[in-house]
Amino acid sequence: MLRTRYAGRRTFIEFHLIVPGNLDVLQAHEICDRIELALKRQIAGSTVHIHIEPEHKVKPDDAIVF
Repeated sequence: MLRTRYAGRRTFIEFHLIVPGNLDVLQAHEICDRIELALKRQIAGSTVHIHIEPEHKVKPDDAIVF
């Protein structure tokens, strides 16, 4: 699920990042950092919140798969 909202000049972006269940915390955190940086570069004034979910905990209707 992807959520966005605006408050003044700020854009708030929140979503769940689904990762393989065997990915360690450091690896998942590094992926989140790269995504967050890319979004902030593209969307000035954005605040990004990424929630990490292991793939085995996700219900099929809860995720968008690319």
